[in-house]
Amino acid sequence: MGSTSNSYEDRASSNELKCGEHEEILCLHSCPPVKTCHNLYVEVSCLTPTEPCENVCVCKDGRVRNAKNVCVPIDQCEPKCAGPNEVFTTCKKSCPPDICFSLVAKFSCDANELCQNGCVCKPGFLRKSLDSPCIPICQCPEMKYSPDSRHENVVNENGKNEVYSDCKQTCPPEICFSIVAFYDCYDKQDCEKGCACKPGYLRTEMNTCCVPLCQCPELVNAPECIATKTLN
Repeated sequence: MGSTSNSYEDRASSNELKCGEHEEILCLHSCPPVKTCHNLYVEVSCLTPTEPCENVCVCKDGRVRNAKNVCVPIDQCEPKCAGPNEVFTTCKKSCPPDICFSLVAKFSCDANELCQNGCVCKPGFLRKSLDSPCIPICQCPEMKYSPDSRHENVVNENGKNEVYSDCKQTCPPEICFSIVAFYDCYDKQDCEKGCACKPGYLRTEMNTCCVPLCQCPELVNAPECIATKTLN
């Protein structure tokens, strides 16, 4: 086993450069930075270098450096995403993009697109642009153009049938189908920040606006909903 007396930064700055196990010496510029577990999926755009390269110790054999400065295989990295509303996945696809515009646009996606490792928005969140952070869907400008928001007696502009919660439960989902379906939810499930439907409202699908319960297809013949229609 290699020596653990010095960190790789100390070894790289010494007069006699000696690298550790699974490391090699390369002459590199400061940009792009050496890939690590922390920046593995961060895209960087660099200017044409003007300074000479410097010899540094880098991981070899497809390994990257973890938080302990040890070169490990990529699959041993602990994936971390930059934004609080993102999660790491081993099957990220570029189409459809996880942006607000996808709520109102149709994309011609390749069904055979290969999966990639990367960070995606959590359920109920989207990005305003590809490089922006994930925000609750109810904050997307496109939500006011959703077909559900045009339904009679529904006011959904800017998510007015929704409220922000610091502890939104994900099970059961706040969709109309949950009225007739049974979900095996944990009693102590984790909660997350996001926009939830106000009491008396649900979504027809996960990414649609919140509508009154009586506009759910599952309650179309419910006596209380029929009575409400008669009064209106």
